[in-house]
Amino acid sequence: MATSSRQLAAQIIARWLRSGEFPNRLIPAEAPGRALVMELVYGVARWKRLLEWVAAGRVRHPPEPELQALLLVGLYQLLIMTELKPYVAVNETVAAVNAARSQADADFVNALLRGVSREKAAILEQLSRQPLGLQTSHPEALVQRWLRVFGPAATRRLCDWNNSRPEIAIHVNSLKISRKAYLELLRGGGLEL
Repeated sequence: MATSSRQLAAQIIARWLRSGEFPNRLIPAEAPGRALVMELVYGVARWKRLLEWVAAGRVRHPPEPELQALLLVGLYQLLIMTELKPYVAVNETVAAVNAARSQADADFVNALLRGVSREKAAILEQLSRQPLGLQTSHPEALVQRWLRVFGPAATRRLCDWNNSRPEIAIHVNSLKISRKAYLELLRGGGLEL
């Protein structure tokens, strides 16, 4: 059983890597820390190609799915979740590995994530010279088709949009509250729509 959001996210990602099931169907509705779990699961799913490229440059043999999932969670936090401090990403991921795996696995993930943290600028520089499909973690065949149809600038914008976090949509249950009353309730809480 997962003891942290990162551990739960990694368990879901490992199951997805093994089975190919849709990740959104694997996230429990009442998961503690559900927002972070969703961010990590969906983020790793969106950026998997890029994250695996970074890992492949530092690992001789791909780890089995459970350890690979924990590694991807850590890499996602370091490389994509820029609002998160690197030491938090490393420490919390290593703690999740420690709780679920061996000390050797925790040491491995710790060393790899600390190395990526130190080398982040060089990794991003190297990534900027890679094909657009890898830079944006999209399938190469899809990017090539978009390039033919839309051109480079529009394809880049499309890839960036496709990787963005989705906006939040709210549907008001008019059987319980009117739209106007709900908007007033949100405004009273400091939210503007």
